[in-house]
Amino acid sequence: MSKRNIIVIAGCIIALLCAGFFWLYRDQEQRAIQERKVLADLHKEAIQEQLANLSDEYESQYNKLTINGREMPNGMTGDSLLIELSRERAKVNNLLDELSKVKSSNAKQIAHLSKQVATLRRVLKSYVVQIDSLHRTNQRLIAENQKVKKKYERVTKEVKELTSEKENLKSIVSLASKLDISSISVFPVNKRGRKTSRISKMRHIKIAFRVAKNITANVGMKNFYVRIMTPRDELLRKSNAGTFLFEGEQIPYSISRSIEYNGEETDIELFWTIEESLEKGTYRLQIFENGSIIGKTSFQL
Repeated sequence: MSKRNIIVIAGCIIALLCAGFFWLYRDQEQRAIQERKVLADLHKEAIQEQLANLSDEYESQYNKLTINGREMPNGMTGDSLLIELSRERAKVNNLLDELSKVKSSNAKQIAHLSKQVATLRRVLKSYVVQIDSLHRTNQRLIAENQKVKKKYERVTKEVKELTSEKENLKSIVSLASKLDISSISVFPVNKRGRKTSRISKMRHIKIAFRVAKNITANVGMKNFYVRIMTPRDELLRKSNAGTFLFEGEQIPYSISRSIEYNGEETDIELFWTIEESLEKGTYRLQIFENGSIIGKTSFQL
């Protein structure tokens, strides 16, 4: 083989080797570019996922501070913290918008956004600590408030029961202290004080009754009022007679008498002076003391 042929063959071999090395280099470079693109896309997706998680976490923390759009009870959450959370969440959403417009190949911008994500994550941690502390404090106050509420309800119930018992005791005492009378007698008498059935001889109507012993009644002056009703259901009354309180109203009486009552059995007499013309028939008589009817009877003329 001639020297010329050897050179040609050698040149062809060298050319083939160079072409092979060049193709191998281009192939490796393309693979490297593709790998860098895949890594860049993955990095971008990772940042997008982190931002999405941050947005959800900010939303979650914001909701912890509110119930149905309102601040939690007891005033434990300040408006400033809610405003700050809203502002930081808006930053996260803005970064998400910005990241969606950035190409994966823009490594510088991706790195810048990654740093901001790290900053937002640190800020979120500080908010989580504050919110958890506020939440625990709020739960403690709610529990304390429930205890106070239950105690108030219990005390209120006890007060109502005591008030009811007091009213019942008051009613019992009032009923027990009410004076009772017996032996009521009513009959006309003549000018000598003797009983008579002749209307022409009648000068007074004598009313007598006995007040029973009552150790629960208040001692002191007692006022007794008597109402005498004619057969025509008209009240016998003097022109100078007054009134007394009965069932919330002032009503007139026929005759009255005041005595010093000491709790012992006491006999009382009253006399109605006859100055009018009396007709025959049935008369009704009622006796009152301290706003209550304590006795009644009827008599004939």
